[in-house]
Amino acid sequence: MSIIDGVAAVENFWARVWGARAPEAVDELVHEDFVIVNAGSEIPAEPRSKPGWRAF
Repeated sequence: MSIIDGVAAVENFWARVWGARAPEAVDELVHEDFVIVNAGSEIPAEPRSKPGWRAF
C-alpha cells in the first residue's frame, strides 16, 4: 500500500466510523488482526467488538 493509499484508508475510516458515528462500518474496514498503537504501546483490538469501538 502506498503512503497516499494508506492516508486515504485512514481518512475513510475516520469519516465512516467516527464522523458518521457508525461503528458497524468496522466490520468492513478493519482486519481481524488489527492492533491499535497508542503512545508507543500496542493494544490488540477485537475489530468486531462494536461496544469497544464506541468506547475508544
